[in-house]
Amino acid sequence: MKPNLLSLAAVVLALSFAPTASFAVIGDVASSECSVDIELDLGILNALVNCEVFSGPSPNNPMPVAGNFTYVYTVTNDANSDFNLEAFAADFVDGAVTNASQVGAFVTSDVTPSAIDIIDTPTEKEVRWRFESPSVAPGQMVELFIISEFAPGTTQITATGEFAVQGSGDGCLGPVNDPPAPSEIQLQGQADTFLRAGVRNTNEGKNEILRLRSDGNNRVLVNFDLSEVPPSASLSRATLVLHINGEKSPSSWGKDFDRTVEAHLLNEPFAEGNGKNAELPGSQKTRGSGAAATWNCGIDTVIQDQNSDCATKWAGGNFAPATAPPVVHFNDRAGDVEWDVTDDIEAVLGGEPFYGFLIKKTNEGKGGNVRYFSREGAAGDTSKEPRLILEFN
Repeated sequence: MKPNLLSLAAVVLALSFAPTASFAVIGDVASSECSVDIELDLGILNALVNCEVFSGPSPNNPMPVAGNFTYVYTVTNDANSDFNLEAFAADFVDGAVTNASQVGAFVTSDVTPSAIDIIDTPTEKEVRWRFESPSVAPGQMVELFIISEFAPGTTQITATGEFAVQGSGDGCLGPVNDPPAPSEIQLQGQADTFLRAGVRNTNEGKNEILRLRSDGNNRVLVNFDLSEVPPSASLSRATLVLHINGEKSPSSWGKDFDRTVEAHLLNEPFAEGNGKNAELPGSQKTRGSGAAATWNCGIDTVIQDQNSDCATKWAGGNFAPATAPPVVHFNDRAGDVEWDVTDDIEAVLGGEPFYGFLIKKTNEGKGGNVRYFSREGAAGDTSKEPRLILEFN
């Protein structure tokens, strides 16, 4: 190791983040690290820079934040004499500084920064730690961190000192790649009801069941909030799930196991409403108030008046052709019923509007009764509520 021959007015360690490679870090991964020796001409600086990356749930993560990675940069004076470290900069060349949700220094650091600057201009995007007392003695460490949802990719470290003397090393890690999609998201229903052809201006938004039957055709509506799905997620499968209410087992489906139920994307929105009428004693029935879905209207603006209060009637729902294979129903079927709606959700993630699903019998002229749990009927049991399960690559 060469002695420190010159006193620097400033030394900058810059991490230039370029996504030249990526690392899949999903789940409980302890850490990934690299080490880079930086030796400047004339022996001005001889430092060891250690970069570690921890996933959010890792038990070894010193600064765990759910859904984020913690990047720890440790600069150690590996020389025989002091060097002056006046600034340490993480340069977001190809990204945005907002990739870093938190930045700081560990209290265990031998030398701690006096200030942290977040610079975000068209020409400069970096996080910079500044030191008023920059002298780092041999063996001392400067420990800094960045917390970001962005996944690790390889970086280059460059040390720049007085007289534009530089040294660099490849192979360190920084938050440069899009956040990894979770392997699975389960969405609970945000709205549900069912439509009744026999009473075309009645709402069932607060009923504890979602019913299909042939006597006065019924159709089920369910909707979900897709806002938490990462925009960069690569979908592998989407499954719509309804759970059969076993208080009255499915009946009248025949003996041939050939009667099916379909799931369709809706082409326009609906209002869940707060009415409940079907299969209830008179004392518990209510038309509800305000906006609500009925057989005649996706959004009947005044459900309490028994009129069709919508500009355009939708006659049992405005829906697209089914892409999911229909699901066979049979007498005494129990538990979950699942539809593979992958093609539907891929279209939605690709930019198509999403208003929820309509579930109906393939042949509504044939017998078959089934009652699924609504959100109200599930009473907080998420395994019985309508669900949309999204799986990702």
